[in-house]
Amino acid sequence: MVVGTQAGNPIYLDDVAAVRHMPEDVQQVVTHSTGPAYDGPNKAENEQAVTLSIAKKEKTNGVDVAGAVLAKLEQLKSTALIPSNVHVEITRNYGKTANDKVNELLQAMFEAVLIVSVLCLVGLGMRAAFVVVTVIPVVILLTIWWAMAVSYTIDRVSLFALIFSIGILVDDATVVVENIFRHWLEVGKTSIEQAARAVDEVGNPTIIATITIICALLPMG
Repeated sequence: MVVGTQAGNPIYLDDVAAVRHMPEDVQQVVTHSTGPAYDGPNKAENEQAVTLSIAKKEKTNGVDVAGAVLAKLEQLKSTALIPSNVHVEITRNYGKTANDKVNELLQAMFEAVLIVSVLCLVGLGMRAAFVVVTVIPVVILLTIWWAMAVSYTIDRVSLFALIFSIGILVDDATVVVENIFRHWLEVGKTSIEQAARAVDEVGNPTIIATITIICALLPMG
């Protein structure tokens, strides 16, 4: 390559400079170290690495996305896109973490329902406890059905809210059942008319109290 002339003679680039093919100066570098707590087969200490982060789209299930990504990764390992001398390490799997937390919350919810059922059986008797306990699964199933109908995902916050709502459901059902029993004791017999009057007596205040709690917690959503 001619870069100039001197006394009519051309000056080439290799006359004034040494030209070599080499990589561009490194501006950023990523290294990977496994740390002392790592017990896997591929320990690393400041090894050069390439990091890749994959995020799910809005209104998609993170557990399903993580599973699909891992399945695709296993397919790529058997192709030339990922050579055999390149080790792939999963450093963060929020899909697995979310799935574990959801399972813990589901277990906590079932335990809460069981404890409430036993307490209602001891404190209210078989018949009243059956009414109170029936309310819990019915409302929870209706809530999950409505969430699926409007394409809402059930995440950790939603499950925590369901566990929290069990207390409200039991309180409301207990108030109604106790008021029905009070009316029956006053007249000395059971009747549908007295039950309807008892429900009408405490129904509106109970609904208003529940709405008040919902309005107080709504900004947290």
